[in-house]
Amino acid sequence: MTVMQPSDLGLDITVEVITPAEAQIYLDNNAKHRPIKEKKVAEYMAEMQNGQWRLNGKTICFDTTGRLLNGQHRLSAVVRSGVPLTTVVIRGLDPALVPAHE
Repeated sequence: MTVMQPSDLGLDITVEVITPAEAQIYLDNNAKHRPIKEKKVAEYMAEMQNGQWRLNGKTICFDTTGRLLNGQHRLSAVVRSGVPLTTVVIRGLDPALVPAHE
C-alpha cells in the first residue's frame, strides 16, 4: 500500500465548522451541476435543527478556483436552518470534475 499525503496531490483536506454566512458565500460560487432537491434540504435541516447531524465523512468539495463542486444540499440546509455544519472539506480539485453525487 502506498500512502500519500493530500498535499502530494495539491489538495487541502480539513475538518471545518461552516457557518450559515460562509455556506451562503460557497453557494454563491456553486457549479450548479443539478437542481436542488427541496426534500433532501428539508431532511438535512431537520437533522441539523434537532442536533442529530453528525460528522459523517461526506465532503464539501471545491476546485482550484474555489468553485463549489459538491455539497450544495448540505450547505443549503445550513443557510436555511441557521445551524453551523462541522464537515470534511476538500479544496484543490480539478475544475473539470463533475460531482457524481451529493
